[in-house]
Amino acid sequence: MKGARLRQPWSLRGRVLFLVSVGMLVVFALIGVSSYMSMRESSKQILQERLRLAQTAAAHLDFILQENLNRLVDIPFARGFDLGDRNWGPERESLRDAYLHSIFTGGIYLLGSDGQILIREPQGAGPVRRDFLSFAPVAKAFQEGRLYLTDLLPGAPEGRYVIWALVPVRGRAGEERGALIGEIDPGAPRLQEAIATVQLGKSGYIDVVDSSGLVLASTRLERLFSAGDHRETLSGLLRARQPQVGACHDCHTSTHLGERETEIMAFSPLRAASWGINIRQPERELGTSPSLWGWRVAGMGTVLMIMALIVGWGTSQSILKPTATLTRAARQIASGDLNSPIPNLGSDEIGELGHCFEAMRLRLKESIEEVREWNRQLERRVAERTLELEERNRELSRLLRENAALYAQVREKEELRGELLHKVIVAQEEERKRISRELHDETSQSLTALILSLEAALAALRGGEARERVSASKDLALKSLEGVHQLIAGLRPSVLDDLGLQAALRWIAEQTLTPAQVSLHYEVAGTERRLPTEVETVVFRVVQEAITNVVRHARAETVMVSLEFNEDAVAVDIEDDGRGFNVREGMKLGEGGRGWGLMGMQERVALCGGELVIDSAPGRGTRVRLAIPVPAGVC
Repeated sequence: MKGARLRQPWSLRGRVLFLVSVGMLVVFALIGVSSYMSMRESSKQILQERLRLAQTAAAHLDFILQENLNRLVDIPFARGFDLGDRNWGPERESLRDAYLHSIFTGGIYLLGSDGQILIREPQGAGPVRRDFLSFAPVAKAFQEGRLYLTDLLPGAPEGRYVIWALVPVRGRAGEERGALIGEIDPGAPRLQEAIATVQLGKSGYIDVVDSSGLVLASTRLERLFSAGDHRETLSGLLRARQPQVGACHDCHTSTHLGERETEIMAFSPLRAASWGINIRQPERELGTSPSLWGWRVAGMGTVLMIMALIVGWGTSQSILKPTATLTRAARQIASGDLNSPIPNLGSDEIGELGHCFEAMRLRLKESIEEVREWNRQLERRVAERTLELEERNRELSRLLRENAALYAQVREKEELRGELLHKVIVAQEEERKRISRELHDETSQSLTALILSLEAALAALRGGEARERVSASKDLALKSLEGVHQLIAGLRPSVLDDLGLQAALRWIAEQTLTPAQVSLHYEVAGTERRLPTEVETVVFRVVQEAITNVVRHARAETVMVSLEFNEDAVAVDIEDDGRGFNVREGMKLGEGGRGWGLMGMQERVALCGGELVIDSAPGRGTRVRLAIPVPAGVC
């Protein structure tokens, strides 16, 4: 019996060591079989990753080139750009803006239809020594009127390398008017920065090559403007627009043993130009060397075998007896016996584990009692919180009902306010009509009769002081009659009712702006038609208020009024070149009636279901646009 107990640990140790040995041998066999396949698969993945990296870099450079070409394309569409007016101010401003925000650090040139340089940016760069059409590809693209990006041009003016981007300029009818040429300095930092963000280890680098295989940008500055060792191959891939990845020997780099070093080369063509991205990196940095892979696998397997044998030996030697004791104690705890203590197993790790089991037993016993007490407290608290939650729910329901009622009241008041405002505006216009009619029918007629009487009196008097007084009274009556006529026109101009909205807007603009010496440009688009009376009145009053504000506050020299009749709407634009204002501040109601005019304009347009937009800023004029849907029976 004693001998059996002594042999039991060795039996466990033997089984552990045997199983570990067999397992490790199987692992080594699997590693030996699969290492070559894994290495090849890893190499393929690395090659594909290099190709994707090249394609990503090409896409990034494509984006940068296309973005900068678009800046050239957008120049002819800039405001004021017209080669026919010979006013080069807008053209120079457009060229300067594109030059400051593009990679065309060598300058931007505007050519006429004869290929001669009209203007350039920057202006103070010395005398112009550019004959763009002397290069056959540029001349051909200029004649054909198409966008073109050149290869690296050696021996260009100033004895340096350049790249030119040509964009045709067409007139409004699509005729050829000239071209824009942006000059890229390949030695400048902006083009190099486009590829400098990609990290390729210590020896890897990226080249940007043109269709002839010349390097026009590189992360190795010493490779700029050189022809690589695979120039013909890269030129063929560019002509075929074909990406490619593979291993090659670097003809100019050798290891310390004198052997040529194998490199991974990934190539991807660009879309925006006849260029390509060429990424090269030594195979040793990528970890795709078969010999290096084999040594790593063998070393790792040996270390794992030794560690596994040591662990198996130590485990079988030290844990057999203490484990049995702990197993029995664990079974007792599992059966619910928390009163039997665990014996002392020493001070080593197993002994510490036994102490932990004992502490766990005591803590578990205490925890069970605590859990029972917590359950009782939790049930009591849950009941209390449930009552509180029910009370809060009732309070929340009451608040929701009150909020709903308040919202309904506010909405009803807002509707009433809108209806009241509509009635006030209608009543105001009716009152204006009534007062205008009374002034015309009564006051105006009375003044006319008075003038006729005074004229008769003048005819009867031959001279003297009485005749002079009667003449002065007649002049005063004529001025009063003219004032009454102006008052009638201001209250309700007859031109709005008689001739329609177009004539009324022109009349009020001329009457308001001409005395203030403000120039007026009046435009009408669409077919004029009579609109509902209330729509015409709202448009007239809003335009009247806007023009009055120009005279009072804008200090403008020119005002443009545009009236547009559409099938389902009428729109008016009032734009001035005055000093402008802060719209947000101007809309705030303040002392002296500030802000009420703009608020009234918005209210009138809103009542007709329209929209009023005020665009202004200090120093850049003001634009007021209103649009009201028509036809509509009433506002």
